Amino acid sequence: FDSTSGPIYIHCWNGWHQSGYASALILMQFCGFTNEEALAYWEKCTSGNHSKYNHIKTAILKFKPYPDLKIKTHIKNSICPCFN
Repeated sequence: FDSTSGPIYIHCWNGWHQSGYASALILMQFCGFTNEEALAYWEKCTSGNHSKYNHIKTAILKFKPYPDLKIKTHIKNSICPCFN
C-alpha cells in the first residue's frame, strides 16, 4: 500500500443504492457537483431501479459539503471526473 499515490474511492459493481449514495456525496464534497448533479449521477447508476429509494434521494438533495474537508484545486483536477 502506497499512501502517497493519492486519494481513491472504490464502490460496488454498478454503484447502486448505498455505495452509489456514498459516491454521490463524495462527488459533491470533493468535485463540486451540485445536489441535483449528484442525484442524476446516482439515478443513472441504479439503471432505473430507484423508485423505492426516496430516503437516499432526499439525503443526496439535503447534503451540504463540509468546508473543513475541501481539497486543493490541483488534487481536485487530478481525481474528479471530467464531464465536459
